[in-house]
Amino acid sequence: MAAAVGLKTLREGEDDEEEVDAPNPSLLPANLSWGTEFSDRMYQLLADELDELADNVNKALISQQSWVQKTQQAEQIRLNALWWSEALYSSSLRCSYRELAPAIASMVMAVDLLNEVAKPTPASVGYLLAEAVNRLPDADFTQKLSLQDLLTTLDQARQQLSKDWLETLTAPPDTGRLSLRDAAVLVLTGKTQDFTAALKRVGASGEFEMSLPQFAQALFRQEQAVQLAGELHE
Repeated sequence: MAAAVGLKTLREGEDDEEEVDAPNPSLLPANLSWGTEFSDRMYQLLADELDELADNVNKALISQQSWVQKTQQAEQIRLNALWWSEALYSSSLRCSYRELAPAIASMVMAVDLLNEVAKPTPASVGYLLAEAVNRLPDADFTQKLSLQDLLTTLDQARQQLSKDWLETLTAPPDTGRLSLRDAAVLVLTGKTQDFTAALKRVGASGEFEMSLPQFAQALFRQEQAVQLAGELHE
């Protein structure tokens, strides 16, 4: 039988015949050329399927590797934070927080811990900071200072901070509202001696009281916001 030029099929219920796209030109299985044509086409089909399978497997492996790396990174950050809270050592000032005035230590601890973890941080990190500050002498939750006294204390002990350390802090705005963090930075950098005016820009009363763990926790949140805002503008 002569080889068919194209395989034709009859549509159901119609007299017109429609030619199948790219048919095997050799119709009879007994014909050697049919087998050759079949193997060539099957090879291409399997090659395409295997390429797609390999691509999917590769994507799955990359996704899994990324998940493992993120998990390991999160675990390392957790370990760093726990080590920091136990050691009570400032890597930026190279001294124990116990060697600093409690108010200064609470400020430094907030900044140091923020540099140990990935941002944005979960709320639990702020509580870890508060508990660490609570372990310092004269800095527990039961001892509270008015904001006026707190800024005064920071001013009196600001010589414990080096110029290099202070320069790592983003400068507060010259006008407009301030956060408590901004007011503390103004005091520590010696840019204001008018604590009442600074607190007025914060929108807080100088008589408002808070403990140093609470102060550190507030600084931590506000410093994080400043750093994240800075990263967005880079």
